[in-house]
This record gives sequence, C-alpha cells and structure tokens, in this order.
Amino acid sequence: MDLVVGNMGMYKKILNWDYDPKRDIAFIFSQDYDYQESIKLMNLSLDLNPQGKVVALEIFNSSRSLEVEKESLTTPEDFLIEISVKNRTLNVIASFKLHSEGGLTDRWLREKTVVEHRILENILRPIHHIKEK
Repeated sequence: MDLVVGNMGMYKKILNWDYDPKRDIAFIFSQDYDYQESIKLMNLSLDLNPQGKVVALEIFNSSRSLEVEKESLTTPEDFLIEISVKNRTLNVIASFKLHSEGGLTDRWLREKTVVEHRILENILRPIHHIKEK
C-alpha cells in the first residue's frame, strides 16, 4: 500500500505499509529509507534518518496492541500518526481505521518517552488525504 508522509502538507514522501503476521509487526517505511538510528518506545520503534526525520515506524505485537485480528492489519483503511517533541518528550499518537469482522473499526495507540535526539515533527497519513497545493 502506498502512503505519504507530510508535515502539515509542506513535503511528501511515498511510504509502504507491510505487515508480518508471523511476528505480528506492522512496518511503515519510506522508499528513500536512510537509517541513522532508532528510538524504542513500549510497543513502537521509530527509525530516524541523519536529518532527524522519521523514515519508518514499527508496531510490535500489532494485533494485540490494537486489539484486532491479524487479517485487519494487512490493508489498513486509514491511519494518522502524529509525532511531536516538546521539552525533550517525544509523543506518538496513532489512529487507525481497520477492517474487522464487525466492519470498520477505529483503534488508537499513544506512547511517549524522553529523548535526547533531534527529531523533526512529522505527520504520517494515507495518500488520499493529502491535498495537492
């Protein structure tokens, strides 16, 4: 699935969504993935490039974390991931619309941690929600 990362519509990157049901890991990553370092949170890992931009997001134990069946994670309907840093506190808020046996379902993840890294704020969204300027 092709997705876009944007910062308030100022830039865009094509992203890929992948889900490994055996390891139960959802992986959202940039095509121009340039790995520098990772920041680990409780159920998430953010990969940063040398400029401090998030180039990948891993969600560990995805089906359990989001309380959905694994099949729901193969093709998400919609998602929004907001990444912000204030006073050295990194906040990640992710919302997902996923297909489930009961229809379309909304799920959230919220995690935060204290970091020393220089991180640029990011918003990750599906491509059909980014408007051309």
